[in-house]
Amino acid sequence: VSRYSYAKDVANDALNQFDTAKSNAVTIVSRMRGGNIPRWLTDQTLNTLINMVNNGIYAQDGRYCQCEGMYAMSGTQDQRWHARYGDTLFTPDLVWKELEYWARTQKANGQIHHDFGYYDFVAWDDTTHADYKDTDVNTWVDLNAGFIISVYEAFILTDDHAKLNYFWPYVKKAAQRILDQKAAYGDVTYPWTFNSSQCTYDIAEDFRFQTFNTGLAAAAYELMTRLAEIQGETSLRD
Repeated sequence: VSRYSYAKDVANDALNQFDTAKSNAVTIVSRMRGGNIPRWLTDQTLNTLINMVNNGIYAQDGRYCQCEGMYAMSGTQDQRWHARYGDTLFTPDLVWKELEYWARTQKANGQIHHDFGYYDFVAWDDTTHADYKDTDVNTWVDLNAGFIISVYEAFILTDDHAKLNYFWPYVKKAAQRILDQKAAYGDVTYPWTFNSSQCTYDIAEDFRFQTFNTGLAAAAYELMTRLAEIQGETSLRD
């Protein structure tokens, strides 16, 4: 911004570079869509390329969110946590602001929510989520793991201890929620695995998604030990 004195100068410079930027974007998108990765992963990865341009929503009350591409909801947790790592490299302040919304709307039982603004907008600190009427997300393990992973990645990339201190109580509640979900939906024969949980792909009792939840929970708890070390909570780490 400091390179320009007027908005007109910004627009003219952008127009001069538009063809190059368009060509690069088309190349990236074409190569991504030409790959053999699953369609949903393609969609999530491409979200990273456009979120900073046209998917950001900054409300008057201070909340910030990223909408889910072509879908109707204004803020999304499941598709966004995949893309936050890339965005943190460019706009860490916005990533922290977005994560603040998910923290402040965390349910009383520690569950991180899914989407918001699908039907109606709710207040900053609403934890009942009457704005999302279709699905009960209390069985969704990956939402809690994704929140923990996103906070860890944002901290590692920014070294912002003030932010980590702010999010730490919410992160611990999300981690406890995974433990509670393991007790409720875990496999007794194979500890730390799941056999009846759900995830952001809305499918219950499917082996692939139980594996998905198990892998993410394992990653989240490894990161919890690292964060506990940083926060000086050795009893939690151990």
